[in-house]
Amino acid sequence: MIATSVDSPAVDATAPDGALSILAQQAAAAPEEPWAFYRGERGQFRWWSRARAIEAMRAGADARPGGVGEAAAQEPVARLAAAGPSELAAARALTAALGPGPERDVWISWRPLAAEFETVLLVAAQLGGWAIVREPSPTLHPLTFAWARPTLLAGPCDELLALFDGFAAAAPRTLPQRWMRRRLARLRALIPLGDEAGAAAVEDRVTELGGRARRIDADSLRAARAGDEGG
Repeated sequence: MIATSVDSPAVDATAPDGALSILAQQAAAAPEEPWAFYRGERGQFRWWSRARAIEAMRAGADARPGGVGEAAAQEPVARLAAAGPSELAAARALTAALGPGPERDVWISWRPLAAEFETVLLVAAQLGGWAIVREPSPTLHPLTFAWARPTLLAGPCDELLALFDGFAAAAPRTLPQRWMRRRLARLRALIPLGDEAGAAAVEDRVTELGGRARRIDADSLRAARAGDEGG
């Protein structure tokens, strides 16, 4: 399970230089705090600190070759550099809708960073001081979800429903409901991407398994992003 803290440093959300300046503020306040987790060469999770992410940002094209799996941590840095005002506007809307939690938020990113809302979520992670688990994969493995115990989950409705079906199937035969409740206990927000019926089905499935996450409407984030683009 990823260690969390309630005292992630605050940032100036109106910083003019975009998402990377927000990461730089976070790194200045807590340089050695874990920033992004990724799988190493033996399949175990390793992590980059905020200071390491800033080092990669400053190195740019001259960055030293990373170890096995480090591309999963390097890619978000490059994506942050490309994030524009519309992603920042949507990320602010997301962090406002999410509100403060009892501990540091954890977000699992498995989809391509070019997929809808992945960059918005990545920027929001800087605004909110979230820990990132970057696990590029066609689908999120239920046991990765169970290990990371995220506080926020976003993805297409069909993928989230398949995830929770797999999660339920992975529960041990002895006290399965308790196992699931414990691993869902930190999940406080869902962003299902799809129609209303699909989003409601995801929310209902989490409740059925013992979770109490609330849904954040994806359309409100789209409106915030479009409003900035229109301005």
